[in-house]
Amino acid sequence: MSKATPPIVRAIDVGYGNTKYTTSQRNIDSDAQVGLFPSLAPRATQSDFTGGLMSKADRIVVAVDGESYAVGADALAESKGIYKREVAAAYSTTRIYRALFLGALQKMRLQAVDYMVVGLPLTTYDRYADELKGLLTGVHEVPNPIKPDQNLKVDVRRVKVFPQPSGAFYNYAVPRKLLESMQYQTNLVIDPGFGTLDWFVTEGARPLTGRCSATPKSVWAVISAVAEHIAPDLTLNPRTMQRIDNALRMNAPLYINGRQVDITPMRPIVTRIVEDAISEMLLSIGNISDIDNILITGGGAHLFADYVKKELGKSHSQIHTDADPVYSNVRGFQYAGEFWAARDASNRAAA
Repeated sequence: MSKATPPIVRAIDVGYGNTKYTTSQRNIDSDAQVGLFPSLAPRATQSDFTGGLMSKADRIVVAVDGESYAVGADALAESKGIYKREVAAAYSTTRIYRALFLGALQKMRLQAVDYMVVGLPLTTYDRYADELKGLLTGVHEVPNPIKPDQNLKVDVRRVKVFPQPSGAFYNYAVPRKLLESMQYQTNLVIDPGFGTLDWFVTEGARPLTGRCSATPKSVWAVISAVAEHIAPDLTLNPRTMQRIDNALRMNAPLYINGRQVDITPMRPIVTRIVEDAISEMLLSIGNISDIDNILITGGGAHLFADYVKKELGKSHSQIHTDADPVYSNVRGFQYAGEFWAARDASNRAAA
């Protein structure tokens, strides 16, 4: 890394539902390009049943502790009809998490990353942040994107772990040039992810930790409750759960066992979980009269936004829903990483 070459900064957000990553940065490419794939990592097979007649699957095989895992957009094709998603407190310590991280790292097509930013839910941040930093720092091997029969070594030189909702704050404030004006304001980020609903209260960019927390009453809880209402064994089938998620997200028709299922009668189930989650959040935060800005983000924003606007909108006028909530945290991590790199450069110049 020379003075003429800006450091490489990247971000990865391994969620319970999707793994998001950046493949560019603003000071080199003028924007942070992003991508994602499902957070599924079944044990890999090398078989090709297509006879070469079908399009090549978008998945790679990565090795973690001697075990092979399939990751990528088409990794679900490797799984059986039963696949248990990881929605556990120690998720970031699992082989599946590391396999998903390697899958995102391979998408970047780099031999070295100078600054890597990742995130953890608020429920696990204090306990696992340091351990995750140690796991991810160093040299990793991934399939070479140019020569698939060879491995590529990628040196991840520095890692910083952020609470996931902080990414959404940076993603909202930085492009709008609001960091300075918001530094004396109190801000609430509501981040319904796949596994947890996180709430993050800040004064400027500084977390007010006593008012930050999370609950498992989020997307997985919602689609699991709907699935169990239809039939108790559906939660074990990842494709069926994906159909239920899509039906709630996009009002898509839901087909189970070859028959269309009307989810309209199940909407009260969704509403009850959302109400319980927001009530838990408000109990944790306390009086919200000092909150200046409320930002709704995350992959589950479609489930929570209307209720939050209806209930909190009775007293608050500054409620914003992220336009691209799925990528909000990873874009914010990228911005934070670029600030981190710039600060290091400034400190070196002043030394």
